[in-house]
Amino acid sequence: MSAQPDKRIAEMHKRFGIYRGIKCGGCCNCASHTRDRTYYKCLVYGISAAESTDWRVSYTACGHYGKPHDPRAKTIVEALKHEPRKKTEIVKGQMGLFAPSPAPRDREGGEGGRHET
Repeated sequence: MSAQPDKRIAEMHKRFGIYRGIKCGGCCNCASHTRDRTYYKCLVYGISAAESTDWRVSYTACGHYGKPHDPRAKTIVEALKHEPRKKTEIVKGQMGLFAPSPAPRDREGGEGGRHET
C-alpha cells in the first residue's frame, strides 16, 4: 500500500497527468534557491517565500515535465486562489457558529414583549 502523494504534486498530476519513472529534479521548471539550505520550487506550481510552495526533487514528475513554463501563464497556486472551495457538509444536530438565534422569550416562557398584569 503506497502513501498518499503530497497535495501539491497531486494537483499537478490531476492537471497534467503523471510521467512515470521520471522525477521532478530533472525538469527545467524545477528551480533551486540556497540560503541556509537549498530549497526547490516548481515554476509551474508557483513560487513564494512560503514553505507551502517548497518542492521535492524526488516527486514523480507530472506531464508538464520538460516543457518550459510560460511566465505569462497563471501558476497553479494562482489558479487555485480563484477556484470555488468545496462547501463543508453540515452534520445533523451540529451547532453552527453563525446559526440564527431563536426569538427572545420573556421569563414566563411567552413571546418577547411587555405583559399587562
